Amino acid sequence: MILSLSYQARLFITTMVWGFILAFCYDVVKVVRMVFKHKKIFVQIEDAVYWFTVVFVIFFVMLGVSFGEIRVFCVAGVFLGMIFYFLAISPLFLMVSERVVNAVKWIIRLFLEILVTPFRLLWRVFKVPCKKTSNLITKIYKKALHLFTMYVKIYTKKWFKNLGILLKKI
Repeated sequence: MILSLSYQARLFITTMVWGFILAFCYDVVKVVRMVFKHKKIFVQIEDAVYWFTVVFVIFFVMLGVSFGEIRVFCVAGVFLGMIFYFLAISPLFLMVSERVVNAVKWIIRLFLEILVTPFRLLWRVFKVPCKKTSNLITKIYKKALHLFTMYVKIYTKKWFKNLGILLKKI
Protein backbone atom coordinates (compact mmCIF):
# COMPACT_ATOMS: atom_id res chain seq x y z
CA MET A 1 0.00 0.00 0.00
CA ILE A 2 1.33 3.43 -0.91
CA LEU A 3 1.44 5.84 2.01
CA SER A 4 1.54 9.61 1.74
CA LEU A 5 4.70 11.41 2.78
CA SER A 6 3.00 13.05 5.77
CA TYR A 7 1.70 9.65 6.97
CA GLN A 8 5.19 8.18 6.60
CA ALA A 9 6.60 11.07 8.66
CA ARG A 10 3.98 10.49 11.40
CA LEU A 11 4.75 6.78 11.27
CA PHE A 12 8.47 7.48 11.65
CA ILE A 13 7.83 9.82 14.62
CA THR A 14 5.48 7.23 16.18
CA THR A 15 8.11 4.50 15.93
CA MET A 16 10.74 6.86 17.38
CA VAL A 17 8.44 7.56 20.35
CA TRP A 18 7.92 3.83 20.84
CA GLY A 19 11.70 3.31 20.75
CA PHE A 20 12.04 6.05 23.35
CA ILE A 21 9.40 4.40 25.57
CA LEU A 22 10.95 0.96 25.23
CA ALA A 23 14.40 2.31 26.12
CA PHE A 24 12.88 3.99 29.18
CA CYS A 25 11.38 0.62 30.16
CA TYR A 26 14.85 -0.92 29.97
CA ASP A 27 16.16 1.77 32.32
CA VAL A 28 13.34 0.90 34.72
CA VAL A 29 14.59 -2.71 34.59
CA LYS A 30 18.09 -1.40 35.40
CA VAL A 31 16.73 0.51 38.40
CA VAL A 32 14.98 -2.64 39.64
CA ARG A 33 18.35 -4.39 39.35
CA MET A 34 19.89 -1.63 41.48
CA VAL A 35 17.30 -2.17 44.18
CA PHE A 36 17.31 -5.98 44.11
CA LYS A 37 20.67 -7.52 43.31
CA HIS A 38 20.45 -10.41 40.85
CA LYS A 39 22.65 -13.28 39.84
CA LYS A 40 23.95 -13.17 36.28
CA ILE A 41 21.60 -15.87 35.06
CA PHE A 42 18.56 -13.88 36.19
CA VAL A 43 19.93 -10.77 34.49
CA GLN A 44 20.21 -12.76 31.26
CA ILE A 45 16.67 -14.09 31.66
CA GLU A 46 15.34 -10.56 32.33
CA ASP A 47 17.10 -9.26 29.23
CA ALA A 48 15.68 -12.07 27.10
CA VAL A 49 12.16 -11.41 28.41
CA TYR A 50 12.61 -7.68 27.79
CA TRP A 51 13.73 -8.14 24.19
CA PHE A 52 10.96 -10.65 23.43
CA THR A 53 8.51 -8.11 24.81
CA VAL A 54 10.08 -5.39 22.67
CA VAL A 55 9.74 -7.52 19.56
CA PHE A 56 6.06 -8.20 20.25
CA VAL A 57 5.30 -4.56 21.06
CA ILE A 58 6.99 -3.34 17.89
CA PHE A 59 5.23 -6.03 15.86
CA PHE A 60 1.82 -4.95 17.15
CA VAL A 61 2.63 -1.27 16.70
CA MET A 62 3.66 -1.97 13.11
CA LEU A 63 0.56 -4.06 12.61
CA GLY A 64 -1.64 -1.25 13.86
CA VAL A 65 -0.06 1.79 12.23
CA SER A 66 1.66 0.36 9.18
CA PHE A 67 -1.07 -2.08 8.13
CA GLY A 68 1.19 -5.03 8.89
CA GLU A 69 3.95 -3.95 6.54
CA ILE A 70 7.40 -3.83 8.02
CA ARG A 71 9.17 -0.81 6.63
CA VAL A 72 12.85 -0.13 7.06
CA PHE A 73 12.28 3.46 8.19
CA CYS A 74 9.96 2.19 10.95
CA VAL A 75 12.61 -0.17 12.30
CA ALA A 76 15.16 2.65 11.99
CA GLY A 77 12.77 4.94 13.87
CA VAL A 78 12.57 2.50 16.78
CA PHE A 79 16.33 2.21 16.99
CA LEU A 80 16.84 5.96 16.62
CA GLY A 81 14.35 6.58 19.43
CA MET A 82 16.25 4.14 21.64
CA ILE A 83 19.62 5.66 20.73
CA PHE A 84 18.32 9.18 21.39
CA TYR A 85 17.01 8.12 24.81
CA PHE A 86 20.19 6.26 25.78
CA LEU A 87 22.43 9.16 24.74
CA ALA A 88 20.35 12.09 25.98
CA ILE A 89 18.21 11.08 28.95
CA SER A 90 19.35 7.69 30.25
CA PRO A 91 22.50 8.89 32.10
CA LEU A 92 20.52 11.58 33.92
CA PHE A 93 17.66 9.20 34.72
CA LEU A 94 20.03 6.52 36.06
CA MET A 95 21.97 9.05 38.14
CA VAL A 96 18.79 10.44 39.73
CA SER A 97 17.39 6.93 40.22
CA GLU A 98 20.58 5.76 41.92
CA ARG A 99 20.47 8.71 44.31
CA VAL A 100 16.79 8.11 45.08
CA VAL A 101 17.40 4.38 45.64
CA ASN A 102 20.35 5.13 47.95
CA ALA A 103 18.30 7.72 49.87
CA VAL A 104 15.40 5.27 50.32
CA LYS A 105 17.81 2.54 51.44
CA TRP A 106 19.38 4.95 53.94
CA ILE A 107 15.95 5.93 55.32
CA ILE A 108 14.90 2.28 55.65
CA ARG A 109 18.20 1.42 57.35
CA LEU A 110 17.75 4.35 59.77
CA PHE A 111 14.15 3.34 60.51
CA LEU A 112 15.22 -0.25 61.23
CA GLU A 113 18.07 0.97 63.42
CA ILE A 114 15.64 3.09 65.44
CA LEU A 115 13.23 0.17 65.67
CA VAL A 116 15.87 -2.36 66.79
CA THR A 117 17.80 -0.17 69.26
CA PRO A 118 15.45 -0.72 72.26
CA PHE A 119 15.70 -4.49 71.77
CA ARG A 120 19.49 -4.29 71.65
CA LEU A 121 19.52 -2.33 74.90
CA LEU A 122 17.18 -4.86 76.52
CA TRP A 123 19.42 -7.69 75.32
CA ARG A 124 22.48 -5.99 76.87
CA VAL A 125 20.65 -5.75 80.18
CA PHE A 126 19.26 -9.29 80.18
CA LYS A 127 22.07 -11.14 78.37
CA VAL A 128 23.98 -12.29 81.47
CA PRO A 129 20.91 -13.41 83.47
CA CYS A 130 19.54 -15.23 80.41
CA LYS A 131 22.82 -17.07 79.85
CA LYS A 132 23.07 -18.02 83.53
CA THR A 133 19.46 -19.22 83.52
CA SER A 134 20.12 -21.16 80.33
CA ASN A 135 23.16 -22.85 81.88
CA LEU A 136 21.19 -23.70 85.02
CA ILE A 137 18.31 -25.14 82.99
CA THR A 138 20.79 -27.19 80.95
CA LYS A 139 22.37 -28.63 84.11
CA ILE A 140 18.94 -29.47 85.57
CA TYR A 141 17.89 -31.06 82.28
CA LYS A 142 21.02 -33.20 82.15
CA LYS A 143 20.53 -34.36 85.77
CA ALA A 144 16.85 -35.10 85.17
CA LEU A 145 17.71 -37.03 82.02
CA HIS A 146 20.36 -39.02 83.88
CA LEU A 147 17.92 -39.81 86.71
CA PHE A 148 15.27 -40.76 84.20
CA THR A 149 17.60 -43.20 82.42
CA MET A 150 18.55 -44.73 85.77
CA TYR A 151 14.86 -45.10 86.65
CA VAL A 152 14.16 -46.71 83.27
CA LYS A 153 17.00 -49.20 83.83
CA ILE A 154 15.68 -50.11 87.31
CA TYR A 155 12.10 -50.33 86.08
CA THR A 156 13.01 -52.51 83.09
CA LYS A 157 15.01 -54.87 85.36
CA LYS A 158 11.95 -55.20 87.59
CA TRP A 159 9.71 -55.70 84.58
CA PHE A 160 11.94 -58.44 83.13
CA LYS A 161 12.19 -60.06 86.57
CA ASN A 162 8.40 -60.06 86.91
CA LEU A 163 8.09 -61.34 83.35
CA GLY A 164 10.51 -64.16 84.16
CA ILE A 165 8.44 -65.10 87.23
CA LEU A 166 5.28 -65.12 85.13
CA LEU A 167 6.88 -67.26 82.43
CA LYS A 168 8.05 -69.81 85.01
CA LYS A 169 4.50 -70.12 86.31
CA ILE A 170 3.17 -70.88 82.86
